[in-house]
Amino acid sequence: MKDTKLLKLFKTLSPKEFKNFRAYLENFTKKTDPELQLLELIEEAFEAVKGKWNKFELSKDQVRQEIFPDKENEGTNILNLRSTLLTHLKNYCRFLQFHKEAEETDYLLKFLSERDAHELFEQEYRSHVKEVDKQKGVTHVKQRYEAFEVELNYFVKNQAKKQQPDYQQNFELFEDFVLVKKMQLYCYMFNRKMVSGLEFKKGFEKKMKQVFKVAQKRESIQFLANLYEKAILMLEQNENSYEAYEVFQGSLIEYKDVLERRDQQLLFTLIHTFLRKPALFQKKIENYRYRFEEGLLYDGDYLPVMHAKNLCTHILLDTEAVKKNGLSEKEAKYKIIKIINKMMPRYRDSTRKYNWGVLAFYFKDYQRAIQLLKQKRTYANDFFRFDARMILLRAYYFIENEKDVLDEFENEVRSFLAALKNAKNLADKHQEGYANYAQAIKKLYRIKYHIIDKDDKHDKIQGLEMFLRENTHKVKKAKWFLGQIEEIKKAR
Repeated sequence: MKDTKLLKLFKTLSPKEFKNFRAYLENFTKKTDPELQLLELIEEAFEAVKGKWNKFELSKDQVRQEIFPDKENEGTNILNLRSTLLTHLKNYCRFLQFHKEAEETDYLLKFLSERDAHELFEQEYRSHVKEVDKQKGVTHVKQRYEAFEVELNYFVKNQAKKQQPDYQQNFELFEDFVLVKKMQLYCYMFNRKMVSGLEFKKGFEKKMKQVFKVAQKRESIQFLANLYEKAILMLEQNENSYEAYEVFQGSLIEYKDVLERRDQQLLFTLIHTFLRKPALFQKKIENYRYRFEEGLLYDGDYLPVMHAKNLCTHILLDTEAVKKNGLSEKEAKYKIIKIINKMMPRYRDSTRKYNWGVLAFYFKDYQRAIQLLKQKRTYANDFFRFDARMILLRAYYFIENEKDVLDEFENEVRSFLAALKNAKNLADKHQEGYANYAQAIKKLYRIKYHIIDKDDKHDKIQGLEMFLRENTHKVKKAKWFLGQIEEIKKAR
């Protein structure tokens, strides 16, 4: 059952959610005894491996012997049983998600309207609108329109009531939503333009300027229109001018209590994009940490894998910068654990060991780094897997006068390149970057340790420098290589 949809979906649950699934199945579904038996087998297998899904084992034969010992066509029976339990599990996941977003929906209004609970409906509608109006944001504009539409349908259905449906207001609320959604989508697209070179159709940007002009004349969404326009102006400004950035960031912080969370997430992401310039790297880290502390990096219960990786990397960089002034490895570990504990449980162990290996490297304990990073383990994604291999090769590079290191190093390079061929989830540009890194560090290693003749070494250095220049943006850690080449030149 290891690769079934049922098990894959179970893996997304927290231990508490997994435990509570039984109560949901028993109390809110038309469960059958075989379904309960299958769940019990899964629970027992889960307990046997102490909650580690990657070690989970439950074979079809075990299921057959326990649930269908004397029946023919047990294969079909097991398949059908697994399918029905999967349906219940999907509904349980919908239930969990609804529970998190219940206050953001108008389901209660719809319920009261359908049940003709007139007094309760009017009270709930006023309360719902009052709550929605407390914050500004695209989602809240949408909720305001949707709630009004429920009220409009309620009035149409109850024609004997004195109130009359206001179709014009319904139209205006929908127009507000259309405009703010267009501005929001434009910001998403503009961000992709800055990050990956997305090209707009001819006349699109001119059309969007008109959208902003129209939106800014509508008092109900003027605040959002001005804020989203400031974001675009920030990204458009000259790379040596930071005035629009400072104004925009100041506005976000000033209005953080009234601006809806999802809008803050997008707008701070745009700031992150603006701060991509090397000279602003420290501000970029500060922006990232602010978003983490304010809970803007994720929805739900868990910090996404890449955000966790980036935050831990920032701590490692800080550790490297200030360790001479007293920041200890223990203090760095404490900060990293706080981040890792916000990840999904199934990613925590591998992420922790990855960071301990990288931390050992930063503290120049290269043997320990090799010991930790060489171990085979299932990482959260391919970036962890290949970044671990990059650090591993650099750890080998810094070990001098060790027997058999060359053989180990070259074996790791071959293994690195072989693994890349099967990394189907990596984009081509990342595969190329990792492959060029492996080739470059192999050249660098030989230059430093195995080429004695000065002229030969000079030629090989020139060859590597040319390789790096020709592939400036296609080699991972290109600056590191250039720095190491300068160290070799000094030592000659």
